[in-house]
Amino acid sequence: MEFPAGSVLEARTAISYVSVDGARANLAAEGGRSFDEVRAAALAQWNAALARITVAGTDSGDLQTFYTSLYRTLLHPNTFNDADGRYIGFDGNIHTVAQGHTQYANFSDWDTYRCLAALQALLFPAQASDMAQSLVNDAEQSGSLPRWALANSATGEMTGDNVVPLIVNLYTFGARDFDVKTALRYMVSGATQGGVGRGGYVERPGITTYLERGYAPQTNEFRADHNIVGASITLEWSVDDFTISRFADALGDTVTAAEFQNRAQYWQNLFNPATGYLSPRNADGAFPSGPASWRLSGASARTDTTRATPSNTCGWCRRMSPAWSPLSAAARPRPTGSTAS
Repeated sequence: MEFPAGSVLEARTAISYVSVDGARANLAAEGGRSFDEVRAAALAQWNAALARITVAGTDSGDLQTFYTSLYRTLLHPNTFNDADGRYIGFDGNIHTVAQGHTQYANFSDWDTYRCLAALQALLFPAQASDMAQSLVNDAEQSGSLPRWALANSATGEMTGDNVVPLIVNLYTFGARDFDVKTALRYMVSGATQGGVGRGGYVERPGITTYLERGYAPQTNEFRADHNIVGASITLEWSVDDFTISRFADALGDTVTAAEFQNRAQYWQNLFNPATGYLSPRNADGAFPSGPASWRLSGASARTDTTRATPSNTCGWCRRMSPAWSPLSAAARPRPTGSTAS
């Protein structure tokens, strides 16, 4: 196939995760609009989304930076269903989302639950409700809530059970139109039984050991893709359990709320009175010595991660202050060669 030099080509394409016929139907749903018509419609839709926040100020550079950043917060998760509502589920079967709703995919929930979920729920509660329901649908089809859901599978990336605070933050900041009771049921299942999904995926691997000891020890059972990070998992599961507690309380389940409020304090089991820091612990309860004692997290220094108790800042201050008062952070001993601060 050849075209004269300088020709302008217009190609019409569509995709579907369901079938070739689904892609054809998605293309037909565009109604034969021209390139310029599609571009104008996309521009109008994006401007409407970005206009949900009005900024006081006239500096063009600041406005460009802000709205570019806001635009980027809306790139994920993504619509996963076809124009007719069909999508391929976590069980490999074809499902249909209810009319007027969207099945979303691609949740990089590690850390995005802290701020992004709240922003999306504040600005777009209807879409955020569909995001939460999408994760519930995933659980119904696979047997557990997916960590770092990609397309129709759980990648299980990173530590923590971050899909839990993601859903709870969506709920807290405005997403209310989803099956909250089923969401809570799967949260509790994962936090008590591990949450076994498809293809060998486990939502909380090692949960039995964790509940027996009140912390995740430095054993292979708590190995992430880069290291053994039992302490990091303990801190993150404490936050996850706190969010389950608050979610259950909001739904009137006071028994579950009390149980997980207690579990949310397990981070205190990492406190090492000899150093005044939260530290990893071995299976026998001992704190490792030397450089191993500084390996609290796979992604930050111990003095940073020691403060990773956002669910109980006052409790952290009460617990840490007696140990920290005699020595400043700068004066506290570190292993040879350490640059952590």
